Amino acid sequence: MLGCKGSSGTGVRYKLTLATGLLECLCFAGVVFGWASLVFVLKTDGYFSDLCINVTDASAELGSDCSLQDENFSLVFTVASFMNNFLTLPNGFVYDHFGTMATRFLAMMSCAKSTSYNVEQYEANQDPSSDRGRGVDDEPLETDSLQLTDNSEKDSFKSCVLSWLFLWHLIWLSVMQLRHYFFIGTLNPMLNRLANQDPVIVSEYTNAFAFTQLCGVLFAPWNGLLMDRHKRKPLGSGVSEREADLHSSILSLLLTSLQCLLFSICASIPFLPLQYITFILQVLNRSFLYGGNAAFISIAFPARHFGKLYGLVMSLSAVVSLLQYPCFALNKVLGDPFYVNIILTVLTLMAFIHPVYVFLHCRELAKQRENLQSILEASIQEISMY
Repeated sequence: MLGCKGSSGTGVRYKLTLATGLLECLCFAGVVFGWASLVFVLKTDGYFSDLCINVTDASAELGSDCSLQDENFSLVFTVASFMNNFLTLPNGFVYDHFGTMATRFLAMMSCAKSTSYNVEQYEANQDPSSDRGRGVDDEPLETDSLQLTDNSEKDSFKSCVLSWLFLWHLIWLSVMQLRHYFFIGTLNPMLNRLANQDPVIVSEYTNAFAFTQLCGVLFAPWNGLLMDRHKRKPLGSGVSEREADLHSSILSLLLTSLQCLLFSICASIPFLPLQYITFILQVLNRSFLYGGNAAFISIAFPARHFGKLYGLVMSLSAVVSLLQYPCFALNKVLGDPFYVNIILTVLTLMAFIHPVYVFLHCRELAKQRENLQSILEASIQEISMY
């Protein structure tokens, strides 16, 4: 990272970069994960309320069916979450070719424009589907906050994209991100159902979810410490820094997959008090997922391709995240989210393939290194005989 070494001036610049990066991500990035709180407010303000219809239940009591309202909110969330990640690709190219300043200016201008536009729309009491600029400004800030210096590797961008490391990493990210997005997109209807439409209880759990999301800043450094644990001791004989970093990432990838599995299981159980644990597991896993995603790309591939690869993996995972809308539709047809939750829980098992592959890849690198050392020692011994 810029300023890690050198004079006190660069040290100050490093600290300022870190502080401003944290502030920007805290204030502007990851707004999609606040959807559960936002949709609660939007329902209170009456957005899409004309889609609610009066119905009579088995006890002849008059109630309201707002499934169409929830379906429209789900569509808004699907579009917003897709744009939030898909637009990372052009931002990545801007970052790699024009650097930090250009990306930061792009993010600030986009943020200012979208905020101004959304204030105007809110005052005019128009649909929240007009919130079309937020996804543009989130990801430039996240990408821009990850400043790197080049590991001098010669791999081309194409060879990186076509590698098994990239493919399994993409699947690892995509299946877990899809699980998170479906949970967030259906959280408000789920809480309404489990709380028997009691707005006080729904508000209580929504506030609890919002508070746990804020605590993500406390969980995020744990994964970094886990991945950097090997740096406290010197490298083994002939072990490259990249190989050591890759080997160190295995535990992080495995724990992230395990967290998502536990989170998905808890989210599938229709027991309201259990959702407090679900919220904690969700924000813990989210912190590990996105921090680990960026860290792994910076470790496994040349830093000169970081912006492009990060943008590409986020954009492709955004395409996969569009599956959440068919999941919403299937959920409506079945009338019970339990079956969709089970399907997504089984799907998250695919995430475990990635750490297994990285482990096998590291073992292959170790074998190649040992074979090379054996050949070198044999050559030296043969030369010494003459």
